[in-house]
Amino acid sequence: MDQPPPLVFNVVSNSGAVGVFNAPVTIARPPLTWPHLVGPVPQLADCYQRRDRTDDIHAAMTNSDVRCQILSGLGGVGKTQLAARLAHDAWDRREVDLLIWVNAVSRVSIVEKYAEAAGDILGEPAPNSETAAAQMLSWLAKARDRRWLVLLDDLADPNDLDGLWPPECPHGRSLVTTRRRDPALVGHTRRRLVDVGLFTAGESRRYLREKLRGEHPQADNLAADLGHLPLALAQAAAFILEQDTDCAAYRRLFHDRRSRLRDLAPDSLPDAHRDTVAATWSLSVQLADRLTPSGLARPLLHLASVLAGNAIPAAVFTTAAARMYLGTFRTPPAQDSTPGPIDESAARSALQCPRRLNLLDVDRDAGIVRIHGLVQRATRDALSAEQLDLAVRASVGALVMAWPEIEPPGTAQMFRSNATALDVHADDSLWSWRGYLLHFHLGESLMKSGLLGPALRHWQRVVTAATAMLGRDHPDTLRARSSAYGCLLDMGRLDEAIAAYELLLEDLVRVLGHEHMLTLGVRGSLAAAKGSAGDPVGALATFEQIHADFRRLLGPDDPETLTAHAMEGYWRGEAGDPEGAAAALGTVAADRSRTLGSDHPDTIVAHANQARWRGMAGDATGAARLFDELTPKLERLLGPEHPDTLSARQSVAYWHGMAGNAGAAAASYRGILDDYLRILGVDHPHTLTTRSTLAYWLAQDGEFDEAYRIQHDASNETRRLLGADHPDTLRDLVRLAFRRGEAGDAPGAAEDCDRLVPELVRVLGNDHPDTLTIRANLGFWRFNAGDASGAVAAFARVLAERSRILGPLHIDTLMTRFQLAQARASNGDLRDSQAECCNLLPDCVTTLGPAHHLTLTVRRGLASLRDRLGDPLGASTDFVDLAADYARVLGTDSYETLDIRYRHVLALRHAGQQRAAIRALADLHTDASRVLGTDHFLTQRVDGDLRELR
Repeated sequence: MDQPPPLVFNVVSNSGAVGVFNAPVTIARPPLTWPHLVGPVPQLADCYQRRDRTDDIHAAMTNSDVRCQILSGLGGVGKTQLAARLAHDAWDRREVDLLIWVNAVSRVSIVEKYAEAAGDILGEPAPNSETAAAQMLSWLAKARDRRWLVLLDDLADPNDLDGLWPPECPHGRSLVTTRRRDPALVGHTRRRLVDVGLFTAGESRRYLREKLRGEHPQADNLAADLGHLPLALAQAAAFILEQDTDCAAYRRLFHDRRSRLRDLAPDSLPDAHRDTVAATWSLSVQLADRLTPSGLARPLLHLASVLAGNAIPAAVFTTAAARMYLGTFRTPPAQDSTPGPIDESAARSALQCPRRLNLLDVDRDAGIVRIHGLVQRATRDALSAEQLDLAVRASVGALVMAWPEIEPPGTAQMFRSNATALDVHADDSLWSWRGYLLHFHLGESLMKSGLLGPALRHWQRVVTAATAMLGRDHPDTLRARSSAYGCLLDMGRLDEAIAAYELLLEDLVRVLGHEHMLTLGVRGSLAAAKGSAGDPVGALATFEQIHADFRRLLGPDDPETLTAHAMEGYWRGEAGDPEGAAAALGTVAADRSRTLGSDHPDTIVAHANQARWRGMAGDATGAARLFDELTPKLERLLGPEHPDTLSARQSVAYWHGMAGNAGAAAASYRGILDDYLRILGVDHPHTLTTRSTLAYWLAQDGEFDEAYRIQHDASNETRRLLGADHPDTLRDLVRLAFRRGEAGDAPGAAEDCDRLVPELVRVLGNDHPDTLTIRANLGFWRFNAGDASGAVAAFARVLAERSRILGPLHIDTLMTRFQLAQARASNGDLRDSQAECCNLLPDCVTTLGPAHHLTLTVRRGLASLRDRLGDPLGASTDFVDLAADYARVLGTDSYETLDIRYRHVLALRHAGQQRAAIRALADLHTDASRVLGTDHFLTQRVDGDLRELR
């Protein structure tokens, strides 16, 4: 780049003796030439990386609507280098006649540089710098024949530019670099704020490759460790070259908690840097402290420095724990008052101060605070061990206070990440002051999110630490054990859960007594485990006793008592009395309505549970009606877009579908899916679940190809969001395999199931319910693909596993017994199949009730076997009885009822009763055409048979 011509000093002496000044000195200036440069423009860094924003900023310099661009960003992101690149480009391309580079760290430096430019351009200097600066700005405004660019680098305080902003005119542009992002900077329509961020991963990779002269193992990991901060990368590369080491060694030093950032700086700073990474933000912190009289920016950064910098819940900083910590740093202290917490308004104000200096970012809409990892590291490095411990304690308390009991969508992982970050900085100190309750929140969050494997491993670590730090009999150690065993229960590892709960219950009775709340809770968990393992009757008996205990200890209206009553109702239903379950849960709903009010969420949940068991008792229409009544109440209380309202709408659709109207259910789920997409977005778990449910009801309505397409999309979205090994991802793949079979590819569905079995075993374990489901589906699709012997083998294995894990009378075990019988019949063993169904039917009636769908299905299978074994007249009679029961339970227009009537016709034909068959077919054709439409396959089959017989 051309440099401004040096000043020439001519010394004139009367005597002519060199160096003797006997006469006035005259300083002669060379003629002014254009283009002209004032101030040294920084040289570009070695291996400078052209940024993605460069072209965009350069284009804006030629846009008549933009007069000034303000490059704002964290210290060290390369704002000065970006401005220098633009200055060099403009100068080299002769796009400007005058370029002024100003070091804008203070008002004095700005004024002096303007005055220097005035001296160069105007010739005669003004009597003082302020006047000269004003003259220079006036010249810039009027010099329409000169194109100029003024660059104000590292503006420390926007107030320093009061009266000194370059004029806004078509022939001139200005560029400002600053760490600030004050509203005053962009308070003018022709100023444009440009956020300068970090290097991209690609820019970091290219820079390190060029700087270190080739590819280096772990270079990408080093860039990630340093948060892609250009200044940190430059100093790390210089350190590596200076010490003749490599990226791996630098990373070991970086992660060594005994090291400080200053230990990782090279002896000679590269590219004329003035400060190390550690010192880069010290001025910003000082400025942030001065922006508010309370001086709270620094202690606020203390809190942020021990949390997860990529996403901190903003609510953390306004909790009582955070405000108490900040209150201890308040300056000056409030007069005539004892130290105490600041108010929430002061906390929010303190949060904005470092934001204005780009030390952190606040996303108000998302309620998230972000801070660069190296700012966190530099902040922690400045703290003593005692100061760091105080910051950790305050942050733990603040995070626990901010952690919501019901985690809103998208927040669970954020809170867990912050808990993990705090645990790293706290080590074992949490156990000295009950800070370990943070571990309990983390474990409970993992369980609520369905991450059972990680949750179990977490609780096992907590139990080990609690036993060592608190003792085996400490109540919190016992509580942690209870949570760990809850994971086993939820994972389907029932034998392990039962054995563990029995040992824990002994310890609880010994330490806390029979009537302690934790003891009663574990008694309930043990009963639930035994119930899930095949003893619902025993579970019911236990919960009856627990309900009585809570009623005696806490009273009939205590929430714990009502919860125990609700669990008693649930197990009554699981024990084969769905009518009794619906009645019990109706009583719970009435009690909650009386004690909490009809609009309380717990009351509404109780009514919803009552409706569910009413449906399970065979009254799908009644269940749908109850949910129909709940939905408008939820819409009124919560609004039409609240998740609970949408969930109630799903229940309405489900029970309408179970009542035989699959088309209506599918239509309802389409509307619900559209609402979820609009309200929650494509990535929300409710959206994904609803997409899969829509696919199910489409399949039930005969739309098999569309069902498969929608389930395929849902599976891909779940994998993208949650990863290949998440339980929900695997569950969606199980559904996808089923939809594939329904779409006509039974062999392909069987292959998918066979491939998924080892994946579910690996991730969830052999005894998990989903693992058993995929094994059962494998048998089902082998059966439908014509592989009867393969189906028999698959169902036999599933039956053995379900009998062992769930017990012989569990509904899933009963279903598997029927599927095995069907497979044996298809394999030619009709008598064995009939015998098994005859043994199965009374178990279904006793356990599930005569109106249960499986009971009706077993009766249907027996009727079909009777027909195949040579008694079509007897089968015909059975089908008539079945049709009446299906009509009573599911409705006369349900597909199942119509299908049973068609099977009755087939039995009549096999018995030679042609006239009766024709009459039955004619009636069925009328009803099928009306309900299913003339294009439905059942209607067309009936039509063809009718034509054939006539």
